[in-house]
Amino acid sequence: MMKYILGLMDVDNDNDNDNDNDNDNSLNNDDNDDIKTKSRIPYKDDIYEYYFQLDSTFKVDIEYMETIQNNEINLNMRCMLIDWIILVHDRFEPKYVIDTLFLAVNIIDQFLMKYKVSTKDLQLVGMVASWIAAKYEEETEFIDKYIVQSDYSYTGEEMKEMEINILTTLCFKISFPIIPQFLRMFLESPFFDDQDCIYSKYIAELVILNLDLFKYSPSKLAAGILYIVIKNRKENIQWDEEMINLTRHSEADVKKIAIIINKWLGTVIKDDFGKKHSSTKDHFYSVEKYKTLLYDSASLKTFKEIK
Repeated sequence: MMKYILGLMDVDNDNDNDNDNDNDNSLNNDDNDDIKTKSRIPYKDDIYEYYFQLDSTFKVDIEYMETIQNNEINLNMRCMLIDWIILVHDRFEPKYVIDTLFLAVNIIDQFLMKYKVSTKDLQLVGMVASWIAAKYEEETEFIDKYIVQSDYSYTGEEMKEMEINILTTLCFKISFPIIPQFLRMFLESPFFDDQDCIYSKYIAELVILNLDLFKYSPSKLAAGILYIVIKNRKENIQWDEEMINLTRHSEADVKKIAIIINKWLGTVIKDDFGKKHSSTKDHFYSVEKYKTLLYDSASLKTFKEIK
């Protein structure tokens, strides 16, 4: 199995984030989830409208493993890499906000869609994409924590070269729409509580392991995740006109996506699947991570059928 190691260079990052990141790190506890708190920002209506504009033009070519990478890099390698990045992000103190993870995944996919990478460099791409995303989303970055995770496997120069390669290939455009941005908007309703937010993030982290799901836009995936949350935790909520106006997706469209996501969830939570495709020994890291965050930990491996 590919050995995944993260080590990223130091940066003094005093940027004012375009995404209005409060970075209160509530993502990682069950007290006050950042899916909710981060929505309490100025000009949020204008920002959300901009997200939908980006969403309408954002595309991921899910065939890039064949067309660009010539199958040297495969779906299993990507799945293991993302699982490992989730694990590493959770080790950092203060822990990274969820937007950093999802932006890193977008950077990885967008780069691999345009640039052929050897197997030995895939991990380098993942860790530098994570570093770029962290500089964009987090308040500060320090080299020490990356060095600890990297086991000193890469030099600063190698990482600088890859950073330049990624950013120039993407023409320095990394402001991609991500699933948490839409979940944050959808879950503002008083009908949803912090546990619903945490449950939605758990599903979202499993969704990004599957490249095939990225043929749907981030807003559609977020709406599908919300539909699953409702069916499992809030069955009294109907997908009425208010929900359609909020998500901009009809129930018929959202239900189709929710069924597809649900099928993937049924596969990915199986222990034998996790042993083969995760970066850990037995299961994907998110399954273990959310055991301490959700009051009803049994729901981590039980999803109601959507018909």
